[in-house]
Amino acid sequence: MSDETPRVLQTAGGSDRPDWPAMESAIRQLATNYALGTDAIGRDEPEVGRALYHQTFTPDADISISGNPDTQRTGPDEWVGFVEGTFRGMGHIATQHLIGSVNIVPSEDGESAEMSTYMHASHLQPNGDVFLVLLTYIDQAVRTEDGWRIAKRTLHPLASWVQEAPSE
Repeated sequence: MSDETPRVLQTAGGSDRPDWPAMESAIRQLATNYALGTDAIGRDEPEVGRALYHQTFTPDADISISGNPDTQRTGPDEWVGFVEGTFRGMGHIATQHLIGSVNIVPSEDGESAEMSTYMHASHLQPNGDVFLVLLTYIDQAVRTEDGWRIAKRTLHPLASWVQEAPSE
């Protein structure tokens, strides 16, 4: 991951706040919105992805891949462009992002939270090969007038490889 393990990966999530179930559900939905939006971009429906990203991120969200400052983007629209360019540049014709473990650690005042999400992403190539990526998203979520949104997301790749298509 990085030299310092994020606190959200060292802390049990949950809360005894009376509003915790609604908070948890709304924040967890952000991970699902992102996966659905990314897969829409992967199937060449960037405007569907853009709409979902606008339901996921603050307008000025800081989004990047850990260890790669060239990937830093601000806001959902810039991230749509980055994702679309990356997918097209690598030849992906479809993607599937599967969410695994999600941990949410709320702040004491209930106005922000840290979230970690394990992700397994499959990217289909025209020849049938699949480019697989294992990664963890580390997010800073905030309560806004429009509901919960991610203000900062850092993607932490763990591993990637190509699974060749079976020969007939």
